[in-house]
Amino acid sequence: MDLDKVLFLDLEVTSNGRIREFGALFGCKQFHIRKVDAKAFKDLEEFAKSAVLLAGHNIIDHDLHYLQKADRRNALLELPVLDTLKLSPVCFPENPYHKLVKGYKLKGDTRTDPVKDCELAAKLLQDEISVFEDMLSNSPELASLYRTILTDCNRYDLAKRGLEMLFDQLGITSVSDYSETVRIAEGIFKGKVCETALAKLLEGGLLSKEHHAYLVSWILVAGSNSVLPHWVCHQHPDLLDLVSSLREVPCERISCEFCSETHSPQKQLKKYFGFDEFRPEPSLPEGGSLQGSIVEAGMKNLPLLAILPTGGGKSLCFQVPALANHYRRGALTIVLSPLQALIKDQVENLRRQTGMHSSIDAIYGLQSRPEKGGVYERLYLGDTAILYVSPEQLRNKRFADAIAQRQIARWVFDEAHCLSKWGHDFRPDYTYAGRFIREMAQRQGVDTPPVSCLTATAKKDVKEELLSYFKSKLEQNLLTFDGGTERVNLSYDVSLVSEPEKPHQVHELLLDYLPNQNEGAAVVFCSTRKTVERLSAYLEGQGWMCAGFHAGIESEEKTRLLDSFNQGALQVICATNAFGMGVDKPDVRLVVHHDIPGSLENYVQEAGRAGRDQESAHCVLLYNAGKDGKGSDVDTQFSLDAYGRISKHDVKRILQSIRYRVVKQSNSRDAEAPYAFLSVSQILEEINTSFDEEFGSSKKTKVSTAIANLENAGFLKRDENQTRVFEGLPLVHGMVDARKIIAKVASSREVKVWEDIYLTFLNLPKDEQPELEQFTELPSLSSLLSEGKR
Repeated sequence: MDLDKVLFLDLEVTSNGRIREFGALFGCKQFHIRKVDAKAFKDLEEFAKSAVLLAGHNIIDHDLHYLQKADRRNALLELPVLDTLKLSPVCFPENPYHKLVKGYKLKGDTRTDPVKDCELAAKLLQDEISVFEDMLSNSPELASLYRTILTDCNRYDLAKRGLEMLFDQLGITSVSDYSETVRIAEGIFKGKVCETALAKLLEGGLLSKEHHAYLVSWILVAGSNSVLPHWVCHQHPDLLDLVSSLREVPCERISCEFCSETHSPQKQLKKYFGFDEFRPEPSLPEGGSLQGSIVEAGMKNLPLLAILPTGGGKSLCFQVPALANHYRRGALTIVLSPLQALIKDQVENLRRQTGMHSSIDAIYGLQSRPEKGGVYERLYLGDTAILYVSPEQLRNKRFADAIAQRQIARWVFDEAHCLSKWGHDFRPDYTYAGRFIREMAQRQGVDTPPVSCLTATAKKDVKEELLSYFKSKLEQNLLTFDGGTERVNLSYDVSLVSEPEKPHQVHELLLDYLPNQNEGAAVVFCSTRKTVERLSAYLEGQGWMCAGFHAGIESEEKTRLLDSFNQGALQVICATNAFGMGVDKPDVRLVVHHDIPGSLENYVQEAGRAGRDQESAHCVLLYNAGKDGKGSDVDTQFSLDAYGRISKHDVKRILQSIRYRVVKQSNSRDAEAPYAFLSVSQILEEINTSFDEEFGSSKKTKVSTAIANLENAGFLKRDENQTRVFEGLPLVHGMVDARKIIAKVASSREVKVWEDIYLTFLNLPKDEQPELEQFTELPSLSSLLSEGKR
């Protein structure tokens, strides 16, 4: 196709709908207007008077809309139109977010260049033409099917004429009649959709609308790194219903190749994990694998609660349905997991088991900024099938905006008992999860996705609370699968010792159960950081390859310790309960509790780290009974629990502080402003609390917990955390350089203000000059001038 006769147009529009500037490209000639008036539109008409076709990226819904509002008699509005955005999902289904890459922009630029955008649109159109040329050579029937759907069904006449010009010049003809369309579609879709559903939909007129071309292109690559683009789903919501009809609802006919494969739990287990059967134990009361039944319920998109022993294959219960859902409809499964170490371990294990490295991802605090950037890119492009996150990510705006672009298949609460226990204690963002899930579904305009809760320990009251929580928050009745918590390969023992005897007793146990330093590993749980550090130092002195692990260790060091332990470089880990669910090392032969844990749930989880390879392992609890009923381990645990409590007085004072700050900040900005942006230090600034820093109970954690309780009780509403950060490099190193730049960007009235600002920074002693990352959002020039700030 001769692009020299095509005019490419790009308009830059302000937030209030006014055309700020525009650019055009016609052959080798460029046209750029920065002052938009009636004459500018006339000049544009003159520039493009010999054009036969108008093109651009999103030109139909954006550029032509604003051009018609500004100059409804403009001759360009009569030209046939090609929109590169509309063609992109057809030509690039494996990368549906094909967009104008602003490679010409320097980091920090805020304005776009409409002429450059025209050049990029021209390059994109040439790429799309090349795709259709290849299609005509290799799949001429598919090319004809696309022409038929895109032109015969197009309701916008100018777009129809533009597409006809494109296909005519490429030599792509239409399909002769609808019966031929049906024959071609059946051949293209064979093995990729339910045959029964396809036949029914074709009888009802499938492929009779323009956007059905996007359905065809996506079906051809479904199961790879592709999702239906967000803008396509927004403009054509019926596409998701069509995908569901064709790939989500099994027809249960043995002859249907697609349904018999993709809706079979056993075949999906074999496909992704290589296992022929699910675990026989625990079993259902009537016989059969409980694990298999849980997977089947998940593949049918049912909400569920599953209780299985540690090491009983809980993860597989949501991983198989998640991978099947991603293949069938490109949907994302989000797993809320309590610990960074656990997230890292599960991601690495799942990638190793399935070989699907780009499909399994996580967002957590130990990652660098580039690593997180890669995760978000794969998330947007549809690569990610399973995403592990901590509950705190639900307060992250970037995370919320990213997953809003994806169809969410299921929310999974791994170690679901934490929602009950930790949600009331030091992880209050767990209790925000129900509201977040509900509001995200409302934001996307879809039904609330089903929830899976999985745990190895759930007492009756915890189980009832989980069922009640999701019934009240999401109106979901969780189907319950209870496989108990018993581990037949573990032996349990309690050893009565005095407090001073405990370190030596741990050493003796290690000698008994780890006789070979090259085989097996041990975890020793302690109640405080001090005990961890003291005990690990003692065991190191006894010759053990040992290290301590607790919440006070830097993130990089935690990662190093976990890797060393998993790889066998460390044989013994002394840890607080922050480590309890964070390791899945198969050959842990011994778990010792130096101190009694805070609850039965904690003990089951921590002891359950032993014997993950299903071989025999031992769990020993050291208990100090004290003297004359005093100084026992129980007394110590009660003291720890007391230090972690928040009084009614504390909660009341925190609410008073928030109310005061909201009023104060609203008055300073806007009397109607409903929100205040507060830090923990600001909340605590003018009140007294009973908070105590001993035993690691931080003020930040207690304030967060108090706020969560106030939120749950309806006293306040908390939304996403807001962070404003300036990132950049200084380009000005003296007043001479500064004045050159100021002269270009500032009016005469503003020059003095900017010079004073720069001088103030320049005159600070070097060690007092702020680092760039310490700057937050800076005031505008107008506000500086109006308020007299310098």
